Amino acid sequence: MLKTRPKTDTHPNLKLAIRRPSPLWQQAFASAKEAQHLAHWLETHPLFRALQSEGVIRKVRWTRFLPYERYLAYMERHAIAFVHRHRLYERPEWQLLLTHPDAEEFLSDLAKRWELPERELRRVVRFLRTQPKPPQELLIADVSPEEVSAPLAIGEADFSEVVDLAIAFVRRYGISQQDFVDYLLSGRYSARQIAERFGCTVAEAQALIEALDRLELQEMLGEPTVALPSPVTPTKISDEQLLAEVWVDEMGQLRWRFIDAHLTQRYLVDRQRLEEWKRQHGENAELPQLLTALQALNERNGTIAMLLQTLCRLQRDFLRTGNPLDLRPLPQAEVARQIGCHRSVVCRLIKGQWLKTPYGRLALVELFPSRREVIARLHSAFPHWSDRQIADYLRERFGIRLSRRAVTYHRHHADSTDALLRSASHSKGR
Repeated sequence: MLKTRPKTDTHPNLKLAIRRPSPLWQQAFASAKEAQHLAHWLETHPLFRALQSEGVIRKVRWTRFLPYERYLAYMERHAIAFVHRHRLYERPEWQLLLTHPDAEEFLSDLAKRWELPERELRRVVRFLRTQPKPPQELLIADVSPEEVSAPLAIGEADFSEVVDLAIAFVRRYGISQQDFVDYLLSGRYSARQIAERFGCTVAEAQALIEALDRLELQEMLGEPTVALPSPVTPTKISDEQLLAEVWVDEMGQLRWRFIDAHLTQRYLVDRQRLEEWKRQHGENAELPQLLTALQALNERNGTIAMLLQTLCRLQRDFLRTGNPLDLRPLPQAEVARQIGCHRSVVCRLIKGQWLKTPYGRLALVELFPSRREVIARLHSAFPHWSDRQIADYLRERFGIRLSRRAVTYHRHHADSTDALLRSASHSKGR
């Protein structure tokens, strides 16, 4: 006798509710043009300008990332130059910063008192405290005026390592990208404070901070940097429409960088100053909407960075060689799962976006071939292969397990689609 599971009574007042994102989030992720409109509205808002003038909101842009060896060589010279330029060795609290175990807890107050950029002071102190040579011996070295005013070392425009670190930390501890920007990218918090805030270990926070110290940030001040998009749609692909550039370096490693500099821009919110501003000015009805728009734009730029990093990792072979046979089957849902968003978000972000590669310009949608397209391409390149050989190749080359019958099914459907296209083009030619 068939046993059925007893029916459970549901509460009559409980209803399934779908939580929809706010209109500002929908606008930020709708299209590049809509996101540009939102950024222009945000940066021209009087409240945004007031908060920016008081240091509550900062607008920064990633400019370069220093490789580790180049960072060490640069910082050894830059730290000495920074200390001598501001004559920090004459201040009584300077030795305390270099020796006290909790120096980073009160560094923010000293930076304000000395009128120095806090992030740069924090980076210099961190570097000097990790040096095997005593900092005092390092700092009494003779420094020429040319070294004191020396320009910054040349860095890389490739931010792959930073994006990988951000993806790993955000996914492991379930934090928002806005929290990552405010607490980690701002450089205002010590490793212990970050560990207490997010539940990670102090060693993890310290390793992440040391990596982010190698990221150069340029603070954007003054007039808004986002202009309204042109209403005229160009007929050809221009450099303004290109999302990023992909290239292979001299070591054979795949690198990428944003062509649109606005995608490296982030809005930082100083939480302490924001609370002080609220106490002085009271609650503002427009503030929540402003912060929501700011977070949505940060989330969009961060998601695009994660999307590009994931695509470069999954389609690395094709982007290095340009051979269409190296394209692996890649559903949009798989990429969405790896970067932690919905498939529709990936669909909207890649629509109308292009990559600049060594082999020409490439639409992002071409990096998402279906299994049927890959099988049809293999059958066209190797017509003598059987369906079993194609299935074995997919398993060995891409780790995709398909039965022989599944390969036959996809190949027949691809052949029928090609036949319909040929028939349609032949009918038009009559």
